[in-house]
Amino acid sequence: MGARIAGFLFCMVFAVPFGGVGLLAALGVGKTFLDSHRANDWVLVQAKVDEAALNLSRGSKGGTTYSASAAYRYTIGGKEYVGTRLGFDPWGGGSDNIGDWQEEMAAFMEDARKTGRSVPVYVNPDHPEDAVVDREVRWPMVSVMGMFALTFGGVGLGALVGGGFILLGGKSKKARADRKAVEAYVAKHNRASVGGGASSVLEDSGAGANEAQIEGAGSGSAIVIWIVALVWNGFSWPMAYVVGSQILASREWLGLFVFLFPFIGLFIFWGAIKYTFALARRGRATLRLDTLDPYMGGRLAGAVTFPTSGTPGEMFAIELSAYDARARRANANTPPLWTGSRQVRLAAHPQGGSRVPFQVDIPARVARSDGALEWKLAIKVAGETTNAVDTFSILVGPPRGDVSALPEPEPSPDVARNAQAMAKLFGAELAAKMPPQQQAALAQLPPGTQHTIAEVVKYRATIKYVVIGIAVLLLASQLIGALVAFVR
Repeated sequence: MGARIAGFLFCMVFAVPFGGVGLLAALGVGKTFLDSHRANDWVLVQAKVDEAALNLSRGSKGGTTYSASAAYRYTIGGKEYVGTRLGFDPWGGGSDNIGDWQEEMAAFMEDARKTGRSVPVYVNPDHPEDAVVDREVRWPMVSVMGMFALTFGGVGLGALVGGGFILLGGKSKKARADRKAVEAYVAKHNRASVGGGASSVLEDSGAGANEAQIEGAGSGSAIVIWIVALVWNGFSWPMAYVVGSQILASREWLGLFVFLFPFIGLFIFWGAIKYTFALARRGRATLRLDTLDPYMGGRLAGAVTFPTSGTPGEMFAIELSAYDARARRANANTPPLWTGSRQVRLAAHPQGGSRVPFQVDIPARVARSDGALEWKLAIKVAGETTNAVDTFSILVGPPRGDVSALPEPEPSPDVARNAQAMAKLFGAELAAKMPPQQQAALAQLPPGTQHTIAEVVKYRATIKYVVIGIAVLLLASQLIGALVAFVR
């Protein structure tokens, strides 16, 4: 319980400040739109400007922000009022350097003061003391506040949900105990020198077997993809809009690289849309196991079912992978120690929907494994080696008997063929570091694209130094520009 409370408090360290900034920014966006909407019914009157100024504020790092201020007089119903509000600022007339609204407004009011001409202002008929010069929404300002609302609010919300899940959610106490029992047993017995006649890891450990029906992680993955897409685009598009306009005005063309981020955001959005449509078209996948207590050296049998009928005959790939459990807890992107796959066609389910029946042989030994293994079953559309339709976590027990004399498991023909092709392209040393999924993805590419990637990888060190050099030059140019501006 103490570890769960500590994890919850750690998440709150991020949830409170990030969520607070995001909430304030969201309230600012909402208040700006609300004020602008209410002002649509205000009446237009003429006012005389008595005071006008542009206030400058220099930051500790040399940056300059601006704040326009003015005082103007107008008359309604025979009574004179004095107004000072120039635009709708949710935080009460602060200074900023977003766009040139502050400079233009100060110049407009100062010109009216000098020439003595009147300026139009909008007055609240119900409260005549409430007036504003510009009732339009400042879109650059709203974009920046929206960026903060999405980015900081997204981090804060994610930390809050994660903290709540750590404290209140998760698996039941029995399920966690079963998992720990299985991992402890496998860590003790899953070695090359395993001997003895353990009838079943699940029996000897006291843990329950796999459930007959296991829900996939598809909907959770979709939520994560959409959060990443929203946060990335919520940050990159306003940044490109604000910074891009300043770059075009100052003609500092090197800064145009900022438009790369929203371009990447479009691909993330497309991936989220594509994944969501695929999930909606097939429905949430469910794994139904015929073998509830599989073991190494045995066979895993079952079917992945979908609530929709799908396209009968569509080809899927069933992929079983074994991971080093300790390494995977430290790094979720750890490549598998072993992967086996086979292609199966989609068939109609007798009770409605569709199913992909399968049988996969589990190796008796896994190379480079000296501890607990974590097993994942993935279903993919045949030919798409990188994007899984859904994934499932399953429990696999150690082998039943002595396997110390057995050879290391041979890779499947496809894996061996891909490894040989990648060794020719990238060299044996680099190819050996590639996980089977990456080798399979590269093998699907046209030969010309493969050779282009190989050339890029060949000169990756040079490319790295060039990119670092460009980044240093960009940073130096910005620092020099800031220094020159400060000296002036």
